[in-house]
Amino acid sequence: MRCIVVLLSLFFATAAAAKSSAEYLPENAALNPAIPTPESVLGWEVGDWHVRHDQLVRYMEILAQQSPRFSMQITGHTHERRPLVLMTVTSAENQTRLESLRQRHLQSQGSEGPLVLWMGYSVHGNEASGSNASLLFAYYLAASQDPWVQTLLDNTIILIEPSINPDGLNRFASWVNSHKSKHVIDDPRNREHNEAWPRGRTNHYWYDLNRDWLLLQHPESRARIPQYHHWRPHVLTDFHEQGSNENYFFQPGVPERENPLTPKLNFELTDALAEFHAAALDRTGQLYFTEERFDDYYYGKGSTYPDINGSIGILFEQPSARGHLMDTPNGPLPFKLAVENHLTTSLSTLRGAWSLKDRLHAYQQSFDRQMNQRRSRDRNAGWLVGDDNDPTRMQAFLEILRLHQIEAAPLSKSVTTDGTEFPAGKSWFISNAQDQYGLLQALMETRTEFVDETFYDVSTWTLPLAFNLPYAAVGRAPSTGSSAAPRIAGVPDPEGLVGWALRWEDQATAAVLTTLLRAEIPVRASKVDLDLKTPQGSLRLKRGGLIVPTGRMTDAELDRAYEILRQASETHRIEVHGISTGLTATGRDLGSNKVRALEPVRPLLWVGNGVNGYEAGEIWHFLDTRIGLPPVMVEGRQLRSLPLNDYTHLIMVNGAYEAAGSKLRPKIEQWINQGGVLIATKNAAVWAESLYAPKTQKDEHEAAVDDEQQEDSQRRPYGEFENDQAQRVIGGAIVRSDIDLSHPLGFGFQRKELPLFRNGTVLLEPSENAYATVVAYHAEPLLSGFIGEDRLDEVKGQPAVIAERHGAGLIVRIANNPSFRGYWWGTQRLLANALFFSQLVDRTNLN
Repeated sequence: MRCIVVLLSLFFATAAAAKSSAEYLPENAALNPAIPTPESVLGWEVGDWHVRHDQLVRYMEILAQQSPRFSMQITGHTHERRPLVLMTVTSAENQTRLESLRQRHLQSQGSEGPLVLWMGYSVHGNEASGSNASLLFAYYLAASQDPWVQTLLDNTIILIEPSINPDGLNRFASWVNSHKSKHVIDDPRNREHNEAWPRGRTNHYWYDLNRDWLLLQHPESRARIPQYHHWRPHVLTDFHEQGSNENYFFQPGVPERENPLTPKLNFELTDALAEFHAAALDRTGQLYFTEERFDDYYYGKGSTYPDINGSIGILFEQPSARGHLMDTPNGPLPFKLAVENHLTTSLSTLRGAWSLKDRLHAYQQSFDRQMNQRRSRDRNAGWLVGDDNDPTRMQAFLEILRLHQIEAAPLSKSVTTDGTEFPAGKSWFISNAQDQYGLLQALMETRTEFVDETFYDVSTWTLPLAFNLPYAAVGRAPSTGSSAAPRIAGVPDPEGLVGWALRWEDQATAAVLTTLLRAEIPVRASKVDLDLKTPQGSLRLKRGGLIVPTGRMTDAELDRAYEILRQASETHRIEVHGISTGLTATGRDLGSNKVRALEPVRPLLWVGNGVNGYEAGEIWHFLDTRIGLPPVMVEGRQLRSLPLNDYTHLIMVNGAYEAAGSKLRPKIEQWINQGGVLIATKNAAVWAESLYAPKTQKDEHEAAVDDEQQEDSQRRPYGEFENDQAQRVIGGAIVRSDIDLSHPLGFGFQRKELPLFRNGTVLLEPSENAYATVVAYHAEPLLSGFIGEDRLDEVKGQPAVIAERHGAGLIVRIANNPSFRGYWWGTQRLLANALFFSQLVDRTNLN
């Protein structure tokens, strides 16, 4: 045993030693000395340090300048304005006729087109061995004079995305490089291996970009997907890292958790490629595993999105060094070894795809035929989707479809189906008769039955439910017209008006309200429907509608308000209506106490250790990019000395607040009593319950936990643990709820039924106030996805959102994440309402 340990130590020490680019590469690479090596540009050998994004881009620029095989394209920029780079690699001759080769590939009916491969690296910034390996992979393709490589490039187009997440990669490189010692430390407790919150995994707004391929909420994804469809590669690779104590993984994943929409031949080709990865890793002495942990179900990941688009997506997971050297139960893990392993499987992808090229060509044709056959069996002609009186939300929905190459056409005649009207000009038809039928099916379907009930990620993602848009499948295609945007009338001149009115139903109105309040323009919101008189006739302004009264404005204020509204009308295509008189046609008038003045909002967002970074980032992104109200982000330690009265709202997302929260509880309670508003989601909502309802005896929730623990102690087969656990975990499902449209937090919603995304097990303590429950789960809640029977029963009829007055303030408890992955536009309005309309929530205690 001692000899084995010594030999392993020597092996890993050798891997960690100085290593030139040539030493990483195959012996028969026959490298062209005219091509600059990575170390000649970086000033150090690959793996000695973590490459920064600017250094990575610089090397790719040099290859594009020095090698006739390489060309470079900037497809977009990140939130932090870093370039998104896509390298195209093929023979020098092919570089001169890329477009004709692309067309030949897309139109080919046999094997006459080029083989197209897409190599993507490090979508998670702190899984950096991928991007560092891309340096060596690119150098090999530029410099190798091996006849096999030249033959490959004569017949293949290789697209390299060296860094999918430049902002995260740079954040991580800065961390590990700045904490690297001259004599490298392998202790996992060393600061180098323990990044500061929020860590480098995510992009600028702390989103996991490997969940955004389908949802397209960020510039990195929006730049990539058009290029993916531009080329439609045969194989797409996705290089990651996993826990340091694991062995290397490559697909196939868990066979029982394959998405049923993916053709079986896809998995057969994945198995065939796996033979090449296994052989390559066997030669280097690396242990690996397949068909465990990772699955192919959710189509929003880099290794699964290709599967519903006719490509073969392959996931690779390398044990992470989390720095430059990590001590693990498997021995020392040097970063250089992690880089080498990803280089090994990059090269085995080339070998495997080349050997399987005829099958890969045939597969794309087979995929198209299978989708056409599936479409011909579909009894529906397509889908109707209505805008729910919210053009902004509808356009965001349509933009996702457009980026996925899915076409939609506006209705030219109104259609009513199953009691739901889809008005002409406000509804769209999405035909099944288009090339992207498979992906359309994946985006629109609901599913509640599954072969396996364990999921690596979410079990559903139905797009119209996420946007809370009315939709229906139809058996016959309706009449459609052009997709030209309707004309929006300009802002009425204030002469002769008493004010302007804006509908709250359009979600862009929240951004306009932010701008008006920031400019100190008086704005009022109505708690009731108003029948306004306008120069064009009557206008029904529903609850939550905004009034901008002009009567007491100075000329300067009037000019400023007019200009803000004019710009808003042009930018957001918001309708602004003139109000002729304060006297309404019927009911309440503009001077009613039901039409309240709104005060500016100044939100705080609690971030830092213990806080779920994804969910904090989703709130930050929503407030900053969609309503122009970036929160002040502070950590718990800062809150202790922060004057809370400088802020109107404190937002707490899912996290562990017990330690820090207990010290801050008296301060937060006092702030709420004085008028502060606490918005708390998921576990933070449970913590908020302790502020005013300390428990002296077991409540129903604790009793339920005790019951579960008692069930846990009953004897069960050991092999059933994972299945039993799946019944209790809610990884992501869509549930039906009822929303109180008369409550200020319900203003702007059009229908009582509201889909919610549930990916946790938090249950809210019901309120003793009969009027405080804004949203409650339906008696039959499941709309799509998997929830175990017990977990489903426990939410039926229970509260999902509660807003209660405490002193002069308000506590809003939300059981789920209302801005899940940024694409749940349908419930983001709850956040906007909680911010702006919390001041409209009155006491409702019956005497």
